[in-house]
Amino acid sequence: YALAPPPIADIHFIGDGLLETFLSIQPQQRIFFDESATLDGQTNVLYISNALQPLIFVDSNKTAHLTNIVLQNVSPDFIKLWDGASLLFDDATKIDFAKNEELNTTWTCNGAVVINGHNHILNLGEIGNIVVKAPGSSLLIENVIFTGVSGNKIRCFDNSSTVSFKNVTWHQDATYGFTTGRFDVLGTVELAGAGTFVYQSNRQSKVTAGATLILEHGLTFSYAPI
Repeated sequence: YALAPPPIADIHFIGDGLLETFLSIQPQQRIFFDESATLDGQTNVLYISNALQPLIFVDSNKTAHLTNIVLQNVSPDFIKLWDGASLLFDDATKIDFAKNEELNTTWTCNGAVVINGHNHILNLGEIGNIVVKAPGSSLLIENVIFTGVSGNKIRCFDNSSTVSFKNVTWHQDATYGFTTGRFDVLGTVELAGAGTFVYQSNRQSKVTAGATLILEHGLTFSYAPI
């Protein structure tokens, strides 16, 4: 006799959980963090299917942590944070884009995190930020075309943290300040756009062997540590 497939239903977390195998979420099988919790992917893939609605929900005043997980086909539009809620990308998390996206919230990274744009555009909207928060954390951003960069929309909270760029094109709308921590250039990084890139951190950054940092005409680079 044939066994019926397991039912597809929403998944609710009221405590920490483990992802035991590949999981594809979709409108018939969404993820809800009803309480603050950590989802440990155990290196497995969480695939976010194309949808016209959010598929990951974090309840009001709750904090969800994703760790040791590969997030594929990620879009900020697929994540819904209710009032006071937070979703944190923790150690050994990889975030993969499948198309051009716009970020209009703050993404917080702790530990070693990778964002791979697969050569798509990530526009940082008016309130779009990427922050490296926990001391000693490292964020690798690769194969991304940034637009909308200004202020300190990409930043470290601690001098012991690092942002690394590999094959990144960076378009500024206005002056940007890198104030804390350090950055590494691992591949080809092109800085373009308007205003000034102000390096204000007192930490030493580096262009690694074989890497290239390109400053396009019209953009000013200012070294002014504080």
